[in-house]
Amino acid sequence: MHLSQDPAAINLRDVYHAIRHEKVLAMHQHPNPDCPIGGHILETLGPVFDKAQTSLETSLDNSQF
Repeated sequence: MHLSQDPAAINLRDVYHAIRHEKVLAMHQHPNPDCPIGGHILETLGPVFDKAQTSLETSLDNSQF
């Protein structure tokens, strides 16, 4: 394995994406639609989790090592 760019240009977000293929906060993607909680969990928590993921990646994007 080798780097495809100058090490000085690599930030923590690059490393995160290179080694992680799923979001930090993940939900079950097929909850039971008949469940009073599960039937609404994706629409309720999805935007919150997306905002947290974006915040994490922005923070990592601004971090050099």
